[in-house]
This record gives sequence, C-alpha cells and structure tokens, in this order.
Amino acid sequence: MNCPYCTSENLFPDYETDNAWQCRDCRRVFSVKLHGHLDRGVDRGE
Repeated sequence: MNCPYCTSENLFPDYETDNAWQCRDCRRVFSVKLHGHLDRGVDRGE
C-alpha cells in the first residue's frame, strides 16, 4: 500500500486512531474505507 498523498511506502498502523495509517514521510495520518464490491455483470466502461 502507498500513501495517497506522497506515494511513500513508509506506512505504519496508527494505534491512536482506529483503522488509520501513519505516513512517516509526509507525516499524515489517513484511513481507507472499502465500500463493497461491484457485481460481476457491471460494465466498467472498458
């Protein structure tokens, strides 16, 4: 996984915030949320 802000791979779990990651390069704390999966029959526009 890469930081969405600086693309660094220097990530560690943030134990002070539930489900968050610390980027040690740009010093941001962020989280990622999965909203679900697309059905197999959905056209992806490709």
